[in-house]
Amino acid sequence: MAVRSLLRASAGAWALAVALPIVLVHVDFQPGFTVTAGSTQAHIVLSDLAVLAVPHQAFVAPDRPVFRPEGGQRYQLMVLHAEVEGVFPFDRSGVEYGGATIARRELHLDEWTYVALGHYHVQHEVAPNAWYAGSLDYVTPNIWGELADDLAHGLGQKGWLLADLDTGTVERRPVPLARAVLDLEPIPAAGLSATDLDRLIAERVASPPGGVRDRIVRLRVLDVPRHVAREIDHAAIRTLKAEALHFHLDLRRPEAERVLGVGSPGRRQTLPELVAAYLARWPLPADVDRDTFVRTPKPSLGWLGGVARRNGL
Repeated sequence: MAVRSLLRASAGAWALAVALPIVLVHVDFQPGFTVTAGSTQAHIVLSDLAVLAVPHQAFVAPDRPVFRPEGGQRYQLMVLHAEVEGVFPFDRSGVEYGGATIARRELHLDEWTYVALGHYHVQHEVAPNAWYAGSLDYVTPNIWGELADDLAHGLGQKGWLLADLDTGTVERRPVPLARAVLDLEPIPAAGLSATDLDRLIAERVASPPGGVRDRIVRLRVLDVPRHVAREIDHAAIRTLKAEALHFHLDLRRPEAERVLGVGSPGRRQTLPELVAAYLARWPLPADVDRDTFVRTPKPSLGWLGGVARRNGL
């Protein structure tokens, strides 16, 4: 699960660390605790701390339980793995698949000391006492979207949350990544030759401090025709792939332009005219003049055009 929070309270003589599936609780208290578990929730009491642990099964059960505190303990904590309505971004790159949805009103946030949420891999505040702690690394199916979501939230790195149950404060604690994830600035490649593109690729991969060595890197190249993509220096790309932990050169072809006819029908183009229009769009090597290429005589076209006219084509 995605929640990684450390919650701190003080109420007694000594400390105990209890590892739950989704939260680490550090609490000072006198010995003795009780656990009551069911199919849709578990209620754990540790001195004056009560923890309601809600599994995913609770949200898909026919009768969804009421998520409210039980007992008179001073600290009331709930941990659950769900999607709070209205919180997640339109781009769901930083979200796990298959999450259950819960309305904010169902959480009864004003009755809890703290609510630790999991499912969203980006740290996010739902309320002052309710947070998605995010993940400790980029592990979603789309790590590039998750990285963009992190940056959109003003987060430059992963981490965990320290929630103080006495003061109600929540503090972000960063965790250094074992593997840096870099999404380099895209290269607009329309009109560029393979030589120009090789130079820009080399500049992009050299731009971050330390280069791409032992890092996870993506470089998008936009609007690159197929013939240019074939002619770039693939030996240099293989060297980058060997140097980086993972290097993804994302070559994206130009979008096909579709022209829709409007108005009354016009004159039908002859076969030579159709061929000339097609050749005018044909990808060519940089050293071939397009006008000369299009004007070059095609002896067979006149004969084919005559055949087409005789057959009513």
